[in-house]
Amino acid sequence: MNPLEAASEDPVWVQARDRFSKKPEPTLLVEGKSDRKLLRRKWQEIHRDDSRNISIQRAKNEEEEGGKEVVLAELEIRKKEHYFALVDMDYDFEGEKISFSSSAYDTSPFVTLATHYFPNDDAAKKFIRSVVSEIGDTYGNMLNDQIVESIVRISKVLTRIKLFKGRHSKGGTYHNLEWDKVDNNISSDPKFQEHIYYLQTRNISMSRSFLKYTEVNAASLNICGINDHCLSDTIWLWLHHCDSKFTYNVKKAIDNIYSFECIMKKSSKKDDDFILKLRDNITQR
Repeated sequence: MNPLEAASEDPVWVQARDRFSKKPEPTLLVEGKSDRKLLRRKWQEIHRDDSRNISIQRAKNEEEEGGKEVVLAELEIRKKEHYFALVDMDYDFEGEKISFSSSAYDTSPFVTLATHYFPNDDAAKKFIRSVVSEIGDTYGNMLNDQIVESIVRISKVLTRIKLFKGRHSKGGTYHNLEWDKVDNNISSDPKFQEHIYYLQTRNISMSRSFLKYTEVNAASLNICGINDHCLSDTIWLWLHHCDSKFTYNVKKAIDNIYSFECIMKKSSKKDDDFILKLRDNITQR
């Protein structure tokens, strides 16, 4: 064996060669703590694969705030490195916000990452029952089909209002809804949407702009699902109506603990979902 062949079989040389020839571990930038936690549970515990490990970081600005714009701005800075980004689709149905980079992904066709686990009305109804059951059997027993239907209907409108606000940068004062002020007897969807929008804004003229938005984007809105925070907020709205102990301070607990835990459980049962396909897309680059 000549010296070159001998060197190529030296364990130290082989280890060094493998270390330097190995692709750097990719980093995925995300918007929020819940996104990072869900991805870590899925990739690093339930479906762990050390050969396809991805570092997950929450992008934050100097004020420690995250969000879609912060994530994409961070990706733009690091575009020459092995960085990727995942953001909620939100109102960006055409993917314009992520079009600047092939390393940017969004949650389309659904509004958020969590929405993949209750993508339609039937799945959302099951999810509502799961969350309320986690909170307590007393409330689970109070929950009937009519209430569940109302929660879905209201949360869908709240999702659309959120998308409308984001798309058109509509600030201003938004009031908290009250369950007993919502007229669930309004059968017309446009009128019901206008009704909810008015309860939140007290602004009749802007409600017309909102309705126009829902008409123009009807195709996308009909398949984008319900924002998970809007769904949690509406569950809280009903619970607060039932029992005064569900104060506004409890609202975050329903979102961050009970709803999120149900999302984690549903995710753990999926062997071929958006999150696993995202890992494939990133690690095969």
